[in-house]
Amino acid sequence: MASFDPGRSLFRRLLRLYPRNFRERFMEEMLEFFREERAEASSRGFLGLCRFWLCTLTDLLFSAFRMRTGGKPNLHTQPRRFGPGGAHLTSQARRPGGGMMLDLKQGATSLRRSPGFVAFVVSTLALGVGATTAVFSVLDAVLLRPLPYPASSRMMLIGTLIRGQEPGGSPGPYSSADFLDLRADPGPFEVLVAQEGSRAVLTGQGDPERIHLARISEGYFEMFGARPALGRLLLPEDDGLRVMVLSHGFWQDRYGGDPSVLGRTLTLDGEAFQVIGALSPEFIPPEVLPGSGAAAWLPMGLSVGEPDRSSFGMGVVGRRQIQSTPDDGRAHVGRVLSDDYGPDKGANFIQGSVVVDLKEATVGAMGRTLSVALASVFFLLIIGCVNVAGLLLTRGATRQAELAIRSALGAGRCRLVGQLMGESLILGLAGGALGACVAYGAVDVFRKVTPGGLPRLTEVTVDHRALAFTLSVSLAAAILFGLVPAVRAARSAGNSVSGMARRATQGQRAARLRGALILAETALAVILTVGSGLMVHELVRLTTADPGFRPGGLVGISFRLPRSMEREEWQSFYGTFLERTQGLPGIQSSAVTTHLPYGQYALVQIMTPRDARYEGEGAWLPTVLVSRDYFSTMGIRLASGRWFSEADLRGETDGIIVNQALASRYWPSQGAIGKWIKSGAPDLEEDEGSFEIVGVIADVTAQPGQAVPEEIYRPYRAESWRNMTVVARTDPETLDGVTAGLRSLARESLPDLPVTITTVQSLFREAMARPRFYTVLFASFGALALVLAAVGIYGTTAFATRSRTREIGIRLALGADRSRVIRRMVTRSGIPVGIGVIIGLACAFGLSQLLSSFLYHVPSRDGATYVAVGLFVLIVGLTAALFPAASASRIDPATTLREEG
Repeated sequence: MASFDPGRSLFRRLLRLYPRNFRERFMEEMLEFFREERAEASSRGFLGLCRFWLCTLTDLLFSAFRMRTGGKPNLHTQPRRFGPGGAHLTSQARRPGGGMMLDLKQGATSLRRSPGFVAFVVSTLALGVGATTAVFSVLDAVLLRPLPYPASSRMMLIGTLIRGQEPGGSPGPYSSADFLDLRADPGPFEVLVAQEGSRAVLTGQGDPERIHLARISEGYFEMFGARPALGRLLLPEDDGLRVMVLSHGFWQDRYGGDPSVLGRTLTLDGEAFQVIGALSPEFIPPEVLPGSGAAAWLPMGLSVGEPDRSSFGMGVVGRRQIQSTPDDGRAHVGRVLSDDYGPDKGANFIQGSVVVDLKEATVGAMGRTLSVALASVFFLLIIGCVNVAGLLLTRGATRQAELAIRSALGAGRCRLVGQLMGESLILGLAGGALGACVAYGAVDVFRKVTPGGLPRLTEVTVDHRALAFTLSVSLAAAILFGLVPAVRAARSAGNSVSGMARRATQGQRAARLRGALILAETALAVILTVGSGLMVHELVRLTTADPGFRPGGLVGISFRLPRSMEREEWQSFYGTFLERTQGLPGIQSSAVTTHLPYGQYALVQIMTPRDARYEGEGAWLPTVLVSRDYFSTMGIRLASGRWFSEADLRGETDGIIVNQALASRYWPSQGAIGKWIKSGAPDLEEDEGSFEIVGVIADVTAQPGQAVPEEIYRPYRAESWRNMTVVARTDPETLDGVTAGLRSLARESLPDLPVTITTVQSLFREAMARPRFYTVLFASFGALALVLAAVGIYGTTAFATRSRTREIGIRLALGADRSRVIRRMVTRSGIPVGIGVIIGLACAFGLSQLLSSFLYHVPSRDGATYVAVGLFVLIVGLTAALFPAASASRIDPATTLREEG
C-alpha cells in the first residue's frame, strides 16, 4: 500500500483551480512532472525545495487565473502539447513554476536588447521612488511618528503668554514660584516636570570648557522614559545636592566612555559636583525645553531656597490624566496663573497662559516645509511614472509587427501579455530595489547636510513602513506600466502581418495619448521649476542684500565672566580688555557689545513709546548695549540725529539710539529724534526710566530672510552685563593673526576662562545654512523635474519617430523639404509642450502661497520668474523634440523604403 504524500495531495487539490475539462486531460501528466521536479529540487537541499514550492504555487495561481479569465488553450489540437500557461508545453513551460519563469526569462532576453531603454526606465523609477521614500521617511519621523516617550500623546508644553504677544504664540518661560503653584494644584495633570538651561565652565579636567547644563525637577527622567547607561539617575532626595548625570554624548566624547568617571568630582563655575551616572544613548530629551542639548543634568533644587517669581527661565511639561482633555489642561493652567497675575494684582508682563501639545510644539512650522517637500517629490514620482508609461506605450506600439508574427505562429493572447508583463515586472522590481538603495543613501545624506533646527533629526531613518511604501510603489508601477500597454498590444496582435507592415502611421488615438503624456509631464515640471526659480531668486537676493554694515574683516571674542566676579568688576574687565586690544597689531578699531548680527539677542525688554501715534501695550524690544566705537567699528550708517555724546556714555544723560524700523513704526511722519521711550509697561505706576532718542541708524540685518526687528542701542556702562562680546575690525588678510592675538590676550586676562572667537562672516554663513539648504533642496527637485521632462519628451518623440520612419521616407522621396519635415515633427510635440507650460504656470500661480513662508525679498508671484521659467521650459521641451526629428530627417529615403518594403 502506497504511503500518504502530503505534498502531492496538496498539489492535486490546488489543480482544482483549473477548468474541469483541462484537469481531465492533463492532471496525470502534471502530477508526474510535479513528482519529477520535486525530487530534483529535494536533491538541492532545503533552499532548493523552498524555491520549487514558491515557483510552483506562484505559477499555478497565475496560470489558473489566466485560464479562468479567457486564456484557455486549444484543447482540440495537439492536446498533449499544451500546459496551464496556454502556450506550447515545452520542457520549460510544462514544469510547475515554469510558466512565470519562462515569461521572466523571455522578458529579460527582450530587455537585454535595449540597454538604453532599460537604464532610463529603471533609473527614472529609482529616482522617483527613492526620493519620495526618503522625504516620506523624514516626514514620518518628524510629523507622523509619536514622540519617543511613554504616553506622549497626553504630554503638553505649558508656558506663559507675554504682554504684547499674539494669542496662539509659542509658550513663554515659567518662574519657579509659578511652577510650584501649578504642581501644588495639578488639576487634570498626573505629572508635571520643569527644566531650565544654563552654561558653566568646566575646569580641572584639561583645558577649560564651557558646557551646557540642564537643571530638572523630580520625576523628569521617569516621565520621559530615560534609563542610565552607567550608575543611576537623579532621585527626589538628590534635590539640593551637588550631583550630576552626564549625557551619553558628553560621556563618550569627553571621557571616551570610561566607567571610572562614576563618582568623580567635576568643577563647574568653581563648584564641585559628583558624577552619579550617565544616560543611555536611546534617550532623546525634548527639544523645546531650555537646555535640551545639555552635557550634564543637575537637580533644580526647588526644595531649598525661596521660590522666585521675578526670574523666568523654566520650560514646563505636563502629562494629562487619561480621562482629561487638552481644553481641561488649558483652562486649569489659566486659572492657576490668574491667581498670581490677575487684574487686581497690579500691572505685570504676564497676561495669560499658553498650553499646546508637546508634539505640535516640537514640530512647529516644520510640518509645512516637509509637506511642500513631499508634494514636490511626489510630483517627481508622477513625472517619472508618466515618462515610463509613455515609453512603454510607445515601445509597445512599435512592436505590433513582432507581436502579430508571434500570434500567427500560435502564441496565445495570455502568452503575449505574460511576456510583456514579465518585462514590466522586471523593470518595476529593479526600479524598486534601486529606489530602496537611493532612499537609504538620500536619508543618510539628508541627516548629514541638514542644518541645525530640524526637529527630531536623530530619529530620521528608513524603517519598515517606508520600505513597504517603496515596494508598493514599484509593484504598482509594474502593474500600471505593464498591464495597460500589454493588454493593448495583445488585442491588436491579431492583425495580419502584412497589415501591420503596411501601416505607415500610428492612429490618432495613440498620438493623442502621447501628446497628453507630454503635456502632463511638462506642466508638472513647470510647477516645480517655478518653485525652484523663486527659491534661487530669493537666495540671490539674500546673499547680495545690503546688511546695513560692513561684515568683512570683523572678528568677535565672546566672554562669559565667572559668577565670582561682582557687577563693578564686569565693567572694569571689559574696559581694560578693550584698551589692550587697541595695541594689538592689525586691529583698526574695537568695541564692546551684547549682540552681534546673525546671533541671538542677549537682552529683550518691554518698552513703551511716548507721544507716539501707536496705541497699544508696550512691546518687547531688543536692547543692545554698546561702547563708544561700536557703530564705527561695524560700519553702521547714521540716518539722522547724532552719535552718543560723552555724557551719554558716562550715564549722565538718558540718550539712546534706535534703528529705522522702530522709528518708522512709531513715528512714520514726525521723525523719532527727540521722542521718548519709557521702560516697562504703560500701566506701571512706578517709573522704571525714560530715554530720549538722540539718533537713528540704518537698519542692520538680524537674520537673513527675516524682517528687521525694532532695536534700541544704549551705552554699556549704563547697565552692566556679564556676557558680552568684544568685536574688532581688521583687514581680511590679517584676520588669522588678529584672531590669535585676541585669544592670547584673553588667556592672559582670565587663564581659566574659555572664550569663543568667531568672525561675522562665519556667523553669516551659519545663518544662511538653512535658507541655502532649502534652496538647494527645492532647486534640485526642479532641476530633476526638468531633466526628467526633457528626457521623457525626447524618448517619447524618438520612439514615435522610429515608428514613422516609412512615412518620413515617403515624404522625403516625394521631394518634401527636410526643414519642413523637422518643423512638422517638432510641432506635434511642441504643441502639447506649449499647452503644458501654460497649464503649469497657471497651477504654479495658484499654489504659490505654499512658498510664501520661504520668501522675504521676492514675492511668491514674481512675474519675471514665471516668464523666465516658462520660456526656459518651452525651449528645453522644443529642443528635446528637435533632436530626434533632426536625426530622422537625415535618413536615406531609398534605404528606408527598401527596409520597410
